[in-house]
Amino acid sequence: MNNGQLGYAVGHHKSGTPRDYFLDGVSATGNGESPFRSEISAASDETVEITNVNVNDFHFEGTAERNGAGGLTAGIRLDRAMPWNDVSFTNGVITGTLGYGIYLRRTSVYGLTVDNVVIEGDDVASYMVFGDTEDDDSTFKDFKFTNCTVKGGPAGGFVINAGASDAFVDGQISDCTFKNNGSAGSGSRWDSGIVLAGSGTVENIAVTSNTCYDDQGTTTQQYGIYRADSDYCTWTGNICHDNEQSQFGGSLGANSKEATNVSY
Repeated sequence: MNNGQLGYAVGHHKSGTPRDYFLDGVSATGNGESPFRSEISAASDETVEITNVNVNDFHFEGTAERNGAGGLTAGIRLDRAMPWNDVSFTNGVITGTLGYGIYLRRTSVYGLTVDNVVIEGDDVASYMVFGDTEDDDSTFKDFKFTNCTVKGGPAGGFVINAGASDAFVDGQISDCTFKNNGSAGSGSRWDSGIVLAGSGTVENIAVTSNTCYDDQGTTTQQYGIYRADSDYCTWTGNICHDNEQSQFGGSLGANSKEATNVSY
């Protein structure tokens, strides 16, 4: 609590093969860095491979006192050149970060589960659940984002932005609620409940039974679901309503299928 550094660090500035981590009933609040983070030094040429990490019943929270410049960029941040294998975050709350709820960048993750997690913004927060802003040969494969709620941040709910050499493949986004995300009047596709886009590979992702809406007096969530540059994906059983621009934006992408979605 209230330290100037990380809450929980796995493989941080280290080498080797850390594995079999189990964190249950944990909290990290008011820290100056991400409550949960992994990153090796930018100058390091070592490779850390992390396997079997399970975080359950967690509470990661930033505070106004610690959210200064350079503070709390993400609740969970998996960063820099280390592969992750079989990692799960279940039954948790993330709130009050400056940048992202969950941020994946410059790394590869094989087998990620996020289930029953609430990610909630406030007046200092913005949220992209998944973010990848650099073209860095990253691969995110076999991910599940289920039974979650993302609300109140001005940078979108669940966002995939694949760089040219990045790949997001074989994923599931289901039974989630994305509410009141985005910035009023921006018109940006990124300010949506769900966005699948980018110049890289985004394919074979099932987006099913999610609800995306905005019930504020001034609508901020631009689109319920924005689909662009995503191939071999399925969009079924989603409900979108009362968003600023449109309930469903963009195009389906090659060989993608849509059925039984509802907008009003």
